Amino acid sequence: MLMMASPVQTLIDHGFKNLMQDIESGIVNMVVTKDLSRLGRDHIETGNLIEKVFPTHNIRYVAINDGYDSLDEDSSANDIAPFKNVFNDMYAKDISKKVRSALYTKQLNGDFLGTNAPIGYIKDKENKHKLVIDENTAYIVKRIYREFLSGKRYK
Repeated sequence: MLMMASPVQTLIDHGFKNLMQDIESGIVNMVVTKDLSRLGRDHIETGNLIEKVFPTHNIRYVAINDGYDSLDEDSSANDIAPFKNVFNDMYAKDISKKVRSALYTKQLNGDFLGTNAPIGYIKDKENKHKLVIDENTAYIVKRIYREFLSGKRYK
């Protein structure tokens, strides 16, 4: 259950909160992620976890694809980790801006962006971003407009 509506996994994730509770309870002694970006994309919070929280609780942290292992103090991968965390943060923000920009452009072009067409419409079979009138349900929308224009109100 994500607490924020974002395509980027954040540190506010419900599963992350459970993990932190397990760490504080002493149930967990090692955290493994695919790479550093999977731990978090906010470089300050991620750095805090790696540099402060995990060592305080004697947690070994491993980021497989980045070659990071908190037990290997001589690893060059460990030295570069703070910089990768900054780049991960910047990358997430950059992608977010690009997605918002692309969606805004689609809206300006009149493209439909929803997953389901509103009542009275269906998605065009040739272009899913265009709506066409659904003759089977359009009468409902027409009736609502007629009643509104005639002064009929529902409370």
